[in-house]
Amino acid sequence: MSERPTTNDPPAVIFDYAGVLSLHQPAADWQRLESLAGVVGEAFYDAYWGHREPYDQGRLETSAYWRRVASQLGVTFGAERIATLTEIDTASWVHMNDTMVAWLESLQAAGVRTAILSNMGVDLRRHVAEAFPWVARCDHRTFSCDVGAAKPEPAIYHHCLRGLGVDAADAVFIDDRPPNLEASEALGLRGILFDEVEAFAARLEGLGLPPLPVLVGAQR
Repeated sequence: MSERPTTNDPPAVIFDYAGVLSLHQPAADWQRLESLAGVVGEAFYDAYWGHREPYDQGRLETSAYWRRVASQLGVTFGAERIATLTEIDTASWVHMNDTMVAWLESLQAAGVRTAILSNMGVDLRRHVAEAFPWVARCDHRTFSCDVGAAKPEPAIYHHCLRGLGVDAADAVFIDDRPPNLEASEALGLRGILFDEVEAFAARLEGLGLPPLPVLVGAQR
């Protein structure tokens, strides 16, 4: 995308979480959610994602989110089922992309400023922050549930840049969704699409950043 390095130093690197540092939900986990909900296919997909934005923005508590999903599906979820759905849902988002995590850690070791900018509900945010030491080692973390805004809203990018302490022109933002990248570039960041490791590695050329590690058997 845009090319405008402004200094001789490597840019700060801002990472999306899901689809970049983690893999997308595996089919087996999604099927477990459908089975527990008692509804499969498009109906469950629409209900799950249809209420996700206010949940990710922290405007819906976990139980309220699942009750809205249940209401749309025409079923009822008790407290025990909601707890299990939340557990499975959280676990479905923590299958890590080992190559990207290793690269993030190499940036941190090299002194490059790093941040996470992610649309994420409070349950997943709590788990991610506690489970992965590299999250704490980031110079800043912006999660939508804490900010009350979600990508591609400008407010969430501004929050991340302020916390990281850099100008937009001195940072790159990595995401797997073009609309989020377009929004970041409108604010002056350099957006870099992540889809496959090999193509992504080629997009990093000329930025002065450490290369991606080669991990035998790594996913994506």
